[in-house]
Amino acid sequence: DGETQEYFRSQEPCEYESDITTLTLVKDTEAPSVFGVRLNNENAYALSNTVPLVIEATDANAADMQMQVAVCTLSAASENHLQPDAADFSCDPALEEVPWVPYSPYETVTFEGGDGHYGVLVRVRDAAHNYEEVAVAKAVTVDTQAPTGLTVAIDSVAGQINSPSAYVDISGDTADVAWMKVGLASGLSSAPSHAIAPRVAHFFSEGHGEKTEFARNKDA
Repeated sequence: DGETQEYFRSQEPCEYESDITTLTLVKDTEAPSVFGVRLNNENAYALSNTVPLVIEATDANAADMQMQVAVCTLSAASENHLQPDAADFSCDPALEEVPWVPYSPYETVTFEGGDGHYGVLVRVRDAAHNYEEVAVAKAVTVDTQAPTGLTVAIDSVAGQINSPSAYVDISGDTADVAWMKVGLASGLSSAPSHAIAPRVAHFFSEGHGEKTEFARNKDA
């Protein structure tokens, strides 16, 4: 690969010669190197259906690079969102039908259709139309809804306890719940999160009287 210059001169029958014309040709058989694709900052879950997409690529003729980005759906969450199996992707339009556009390292992708499992397929080509046939695949799960339907209770008799130490019980469908926190309303935001469990020990503030505690649950 590299640059080659060819020189041309024409001559009439009377042997008059033209000026020399130079034609520069660039032989390029190497596809651009795509060394980084980051969807949603490599987080497996997104709180919005619009997420950032970073594409890091380089080429000997980087100024003329183009890219394709296919937006796809998945029927289930990928076991590895950083290296998903592209065979599980359903893309409309298909990658081959996505138009090539000028390369941009920073993009945003919007997934239509609400919460669910999504992915992108990315290819980059140079001015000579060299590109890797196998696209880079990344996946993400869009989840904009907080957990619902859980019940919180304090392990007590008739709503009374005789010790500041008690248990907080969580019941309901916790399949999609990953974290929980328990505390006073004024300090709940700064209270530490714990892995969801059906029962957790909790220490109530000192002193007799009514105690009001709050619990908050969070999915993955």
